[in-house]
Amino acid sequence: MQTLLILHPILNEVDTTNLIDVLCNLMLLESNQHSVRLMQEWLLIKIFVQNENLRYKLWAFFEEAITKRPGCVSSITCIFYHVAKLLSKVDQCSFISMGLPYITRCCLGQQYNMRLYNQVIFIQLFKMLENSDCDNITNEYKGLYKAIMENLKDESTLKSFSRIQNDFYLFTFHALHDYSLQTIFFELPRLTDMDQSEWISPVVFEQLNFKDSQNHPLQMYNLTGLLSKIKTSIYITKSTTDSEFFKKTSETNIEELSNVQKKIDPSISVNLSQNYISPSIRESISRKKILLHEEGIIVVACLVDRTPNLGGLARTCEIFNVKELVIANLSQVRDKDFQNLSVSAENWINIIEVKPHELSKYLLEKRDKGWSLIGVEQTVNSVSLLDMKFKKKSILILGNEKDGVPANLIPLFDTCIEIPQVGVIRSLNVHVCGAICVWQYAMQHTF
Repeated sequence: MQTLLILHPILNEVDTTNLIDVLCNLMLLESNQHSVRLMQEWLLIKIFVQNENLRYKLWAFFEEAITKRPGCVSSITCIFYHVAKLLSKVDQCSFISMGLPYITRCCLGQQYNMRLYNQVIFIQLFKMLENSDCDNITNEYKGLYKAIMENLKDESTLKSFSRIQNDFYLFTFHALHDYSLQTIFFELPRLTDMDQSEWISPVVFEQLNFKDSQNHPLQMYNLTGLLSKIKTSIYITKSTTDSEFFKKTSETNIEELSNVQKKIDPSISVNLSQNYISPSIRESISRKKILLHEEGIIVVACLVDRTPNLGGLARTCEIFNVKELVIANLSQVRDKDFQNLSVSAENWINIIEVKPHELSKYLLEKRDKGWSLIGVEQTVNSVSLLDMKFKKKSILILGNEKDGVPANLIPLFDTCIEIPQVGVIRSLNVHVCGAICVWQYAMQHTF
């Protein structure tokens, strides 16, 4: 979303239209954390402000959300409100009059959060119309306005209203004046409780010689310091569909609800000398693996037939820094079924080809070089995985989905291991089996 915020001013009309459709679908289908949702809304606000000919899509989006997913209607209401604020008085009346039928429907809706957000924004829109002398519209909605203001006399409702009105996003944030690297990469992450490691100060962009461009509206710093003065974000989750949960959170300290998703940054987690400045994450990871080339775990999966299992194994191997993945045919890496499960892991790990009939030779050569051969198979003398002490140089051999490990290979192994089970089926999917064993090795030697 941060990248799209930077790119959208230079998109042509076709790409901009496609971007609207993508964003609307995402908001209808997904429940994203606060930081992501605000950036999605911000993108749509800027697009609708700058493209009058595309605003018809906002009404279609409103109608679809009310019908299919009321939980995301509050986001659309916020988009509508911000667009209305940014229009000239001449355009404001006609724009608000087109959206008010949707807003008023939601003001009377069954869901508490949707009703509350729309009532707060309805009051603000009504005041805008009064200031723009749109008496013909305000007269039509005066009854609803009085009813909502009367409802504010209820103590619990007033408390919820106050929380929303303290939200920086609705009443401090300016979608155009705050369009800057500072807001995109520092202020919004800070104000939406993202981990501090994901806050990027504008100073970093200065060091990278970023210059404001006359051909692009993006600035390095905000035009005002209003966002910087806000210490914390006080907000109520807009996308929840559970009205009881919403009522509870509206009566508690919202700042306590700050645990959000955080993905590991591989460029930080790779433990290299600080003097080494990697030109790319890929190179830094490759360097790490070169440093560890004399030890590690190799996963042999050339007996595995099903491509999705191989894709899943590749992903597991990349996550836990497996030295090498051995498969029967390298062309499988290009298969869609493989890539759907691997999610690009093949780009970050060593994958080699060993045909099943060459496997005995490969394993014997490795054993001569000091590698411990470990078969994953239930045998008379197999060791429980819980009792297994992996050597640093270990090769894990997985069997075929149906037939397991061929009997002629078992005598070559130093050890066979089995995973303790308590269920009736007595076998695991080969990818799951491999993942559990790799994790056990990682517990002993990686972490």
